[in-house]
Amino acid sequence: ATVRGCILMHDVQVGDGAVLERVVSDKDSVIAGGTRIGTGAAGSPLVVIGKGAHISPDDNLQPGTQIPPAARVRA
Repeated sequence: ATVRGCILMHDVQVGDGAVLERVVSDKDSVIAGGTRIGTGAAGSPLVVIGKGAHISPDDNLQPGTQIPPAARVRA
């Protein structure tokens, strides 16, 4: 995984091949492999992922996305 400029709370799982930029993730979230989150131009808005959220493999979340707690996001 590639993680740049992120804040990941306790027990966040990030899968192989995931790319995260400018992400704040609350605890117990799962980010599957191959996912691209927040990739964009420098100075883009943060992506916020709520507690216990699950992001599916190969998903692509744009800068500024907000995922509520316990949400299940599928591509």
